[in-house]
Amino acid sequence: MTTARLVNGPALDLRRAAGSTSDAALLERLRTLRSIVPAMATEIAIARREGARLRTENARLRSRLAEVEEADASGAAAPALASTGMGLR
Repeated sequence: MTTARLVNGPALDLRRAAGSTSDAALLERLRTLRSIVPAMATEIAIARREGARLRTENARLRSRLAEVEEADASGAAAPALASTGMGLR
């Protein structure tokens, strides 16, 4: 019987998990998973980078908003939004 131990878990019968009792089917499923995993890892890396970019942009926008609100509260003229590339369109 083909088994594998899950991290911090019980042994898993790979044939049962694959839904087939055939060794050939199991090997084919493993080959398929091995081809998919690198693509999934790439997608995860891209998503993490995009998340980091969005967090940075969000922090910049919050800072700019605080500047505009502070200028508005003090009655001073708000700094020009067009110079920051954040003007209304």
